[in-house]
Amino acid sequence: MKKLLLTALIVTLLLSPLLMAKDKIYYKVQEIESKKKGAFSKVIYKIGNFCFSIISGAIANSDSAKNVITKIEVYFNDKNSEYGDILEEFQGRIKAEIIEDFYTDSQNYHKGQNIYFHFELKQDAYVYLLNVSNNDACLVYPNLNELNSYELSRGEHHLPSNNSYSISVDGSSKVEKFYLITALRPLYFDKFKQTGIFKCASRGVALQEVANVQNSQFNDVSLIKLNID
Repeated sequence: MKKLLLTALIVTLLLSPLLMAKDKIYYKVQEIESKKKGAFSKVIYKIGNFCFSIISGAIANSDSAKNVITKIEVYFNDKNSEYGDILEEFQGRIKAEIIEDFYTDSQNYHKGQNIYFHFELKQDAYVYLLNVSNNDACLVYPNLNELNSYELSRGEHHLPSNNSYSISVDGSSKVEKFYLITALRPLYFDKFKQTGIFKCASRGVALQEVANVQNSQFNDVSLIKLNID
């Protein structure tokens, strides 16, 4: 009887790794979207819940897109890594794709009229809304009345998300720009100073901040231009 039990135990131990390997899910990179703008095209991929694009210029003289995808699959499944680790490992070759959609109820507004923003995220991210006019710029989200931008979940969101404040146009510009800035790591707008419930800075400072954000592989930016009469 003891021999039978011992044999059964040995067989179970030998088969356990095989059973575990059989149950393990192997994630593959999937192409989920292809965007074409003029002469340029961008393909968006997904592995697990992580969405990314390949920086074509960076691989033109080295790896092909196919080779990068194969390496990402191996790394993702072998390391079981956080998305930030993948971006670090493939630095300069891939970029996070976060924003699915960003829009307002209208493209035309009157002075003092409230604006409601709607956006959808491909993956969890830190979110910031920046308004740039001819004279200055303000970080309108997060603000003192709505502080929590900590990793909004993927899916649909709205700003303002509560009635404690409003976002409106002051009429100082004929066109106002609103940048939806999303990031896989928190951002710090250190050069912006508190003005009421919002943080504000000069137009030049804000545009430099946008440029810095756009150049990072961890971030994604979308722009809306609103006409003001």
